[in-house]
Amino acid sequence: MAEEDAGDVIWLRREHAGTGRPAQRSREEITAAAIAIADREGLDAVSMRRVAAELGTGAASLYRYLDTRDDLLDLMIDATGAEYVLAAPDGDWLADYPDPSSYLPQFFSCNGGNSNGFYCSPALDDEMAEASSLELTHPATATALWTSIDHQLTNDAAWVPTVNEREVDLVSKRLRNYEYNPVWGFLADQSWLG
Repeated sequence: MAEEDAGDVIWLRREHAGTGRPAQRSREEITAAAIAIADREGLDAVSMRRVAAELGTGAASLYRYLDTRDDLLDLMIDATGAEYVLAAPDGDWLADYPDPSSYLPQFFSCNGGNSNGFYCSPALDDEMAEASSLELTHPATATALWTSIDHQLTNDAAWVPTVNEREVDLVSKRLRNYEYNPVWGFLADQSWLG
């Protein structure tokens, strides 16, 4: 693969080297073997030599498919990321509300990066720390605690929204096929003048 630019990314390169013996493996097989090793032994155990041994071949043969271990890691990230099924956006802000553990402490903790010292409750800080620590081991308990924290913040009026956004589109009688999307607003590419 030496004829290729070393600065390009793995996804833009040909899968097999253009010279030499025909390829015996695919990137998918190599990636699957690397992921299996990482699952069993951890990411530090993943090396070109270890993956080659898993596939029953020599380490040098993998360089027909990849230039570096970083290429292999990129393929592993891509493969594992493809396993996630993301919900389609539906315009409902509630479904897109961030996880409270990454949101509430930033704005409402005494030392939160965005709180600016306007709100500080050491007792609530302790509850947020406890809820964060419970998320992996006791998710239902953590959710109940985050709900309680949210109610306390509401009761304390720690944040009072002062903006109620409303959009108004003024349109000509000549506009045809006007469509409004709650997420994107006016869909100009769907309309025409008549």
